[in-house]
Amino acid sequence: GTSGGVFYNSYNLSGSIDKVIPVDVYVPGCPARPEAIINGVLQAWIKLEKLRESMKATPAK
Repeated sequence: GTSGGVFYNSYNLSGSIDKVIPVDVYVPGCPARPEAIINGVLQAWIKLEKLRESMKATPAK
């Protein structure tokens, strides 16, 4: 889950994962519903396509 839910201030958690590694897409839910997972994959795909397009548009040095 993106908010930590009932485990928010638990002793075995050190905070959200985006403080440790970069996060591109957040999928809500605990557990995440299949529709939310599919939507997260779609968002990541769109972000990757935009990155690829920007890399194609930038000439190599």
